[in-house]
Amino acid sequence: MMARTEQQHGAYGPAKKMAADIVTTQTAEITRMRTMLATSSPTTTEQ
Repeated sequence: MMARTEQQHGAYGPAKKMAADIVTTQTAEITRMRTMLATSSPTTTEQ
């Protein structure tokens, strides 16, 4: 959220670039996590 706000309202170029990099990286990480969760098999607990 903070990175998107910086992209939209920030005035300092290097900070806006860093914010864009953060959004890109975090979006990729979220996509990977969702893929892992969707393809993982449920774990069973031993009783």
